Amino acid sequence: MSDDLNWFRRYGLLFFFILTYSISWGLFLFYIFVPSDLSLLLIIFGIYSPAISALIVSKLTGEKESKNKSKFRWIIFILIWIFGSSIFIINYVVQMTNISMCILIGAIILGILPAITFLAGFSSNPEIKGVFHTYIKPKGHYIYYLFAILYLPGIFLIGIGVNLLLGQPVDWIDLPEGANLIFLIFVTFFYTFFFGAGTNEEPGWRGFALPKLQTKFSPIIASLILGVIWALWHAPIYLPQYGSILAFSLFVFNTIKITVLLTWLYNRTGGSVLACALLHTTGNITFEFLPSTLASSLIDIAITVMVIFFDRMWKRLNNEPDGIRKMNGL
Repeated sequence: MSDDLNWFRRYGLLFFFILTYSISWGLFLFYIFVPSDLSLLLIIFGIYSPAISALIVSKLTGEKESKNKSKFRWIIFILIWIFGSSIFIINYVVQMTNISMCILIGAIILGILPAITFLAGFSSNPEIKGVFHTYIKPKGHYIYYLFAILYLPGIFLIGIGVNLLLGQPVDWIDLPEGANLIFLIFVTFFYTFFFGAGTNEEPGWRGFALPKLQTKFSPIIASLILGVIWALWHAPIYLPQYGSILAFSLFVFNTIKITVLLTWLYNRTGGSVLACALLHTTGNITFEFLPSTLASSLIDIAITVMVIFFDRMWKRLNNEPDGIRKMNGL
């Protein structure tokens, strides 16, 4: 038994990647070849594969949990379950999609997934807690959380402003106005946070894989490795949508770019998965509300290059100067 445990601890990261791909690609391909309400719901389980795999591998490599557990965590579990299920249903209503009994039952079942993620933050298993606890106990200065929420919308707005100043056209997105727009942003944000980007992916990619990669590689190399793996993970769904290898290659480039920023944010907050989940979420939904411009893309690239050089991300973390370490604790 101890040999098996040592194997999992030694090859835990590899097992995580294999398990994540196996779960997700199996469900993604099932949806592609057998499209239905059921297979559409199963995609959510596939997208949750990074968080689920991180939980499984951490459970296998960690210590046995204590039986003394707080009842408060079950209150959090129930509240997240109800809220997550409700957001899932409301999102379908807002998108004017027909609500079938399959969708209603699926929403109740799928609402358990974000609840489990938050519940894992209360675990007494140090391996599990190390991955999930920053969801219930955020780390780092609040300025980084503001950055996570405002970064992508900010550069998109600046890019729009540049286009207007230069007299260039802006392809505005048709959106509701006033309270309806605020409600749409609220629903889209939380749906994406729970089921489309943050809670389902970040505990795996940033919470589990990134710190393990950074024990062997510099932040920039770790980002390149993780960025490629993360980008290719989307291939079964995204490659047919893009229609060509060239278009998908641009997606891979953008995924690596945002991976570098997420690595920087993770390190700057001292390991906050929640901050990464917020940046991932706002990054995904910004495209639904604001038009992208060449100026915003160039600004994004410039800022990414700046953080690489400013934090000297080509150096291993254990060689970083004290100044950077103190800034991590802001």
